[in-house]
Amino acid sequence: MIRISVSQAAKLLGLTRKNVQCDIHKGILQTHEGLVTMDSLYRAYPNCCLDNAGDIEIDRVNNIKARASYQNSKGDNIKNENEKLLIGIIDELKSELTDVRKELIYWKSLYNSDIKNNGWSLNCKNIK
Repeated sequence: MIRISVSQAAKLLGLTRKNVQCDIHKGILQTHEGLVTMDSLYRAYPNCCLDNAGDIEIDRVNNIKARASYQNSKGDNIKNENEKLLIGIIDELKSELTDVRKELIYWKSLYNSDIKNNGWSLNCKNIK
């Protein structure tokens, strides 16, 4: 059962919303949960051209799908851009970590050679 709003029914019939509301109150049109059923429109206005009523529902659903699809694809683009940005940051940090490790190894070896040359004792097991 196709249901449309009172405003949509008025547009389909070429009437004002007030006229459709009056028909609802008189019992000419039936509503379900505040929406006008297409069956009652066909019965109340048999001479009116309501053939495109199904098209209105199809268009409405297609519009909803298009908006949802656009929002989803927009979110995917943002996600991809964020992922690329994060990958770049991680690569920079990896490079920096490698440089720091190399420098640490240099200073550790220099420090150890000074300790051996001067006869000092130091435990550097925690420095890798």
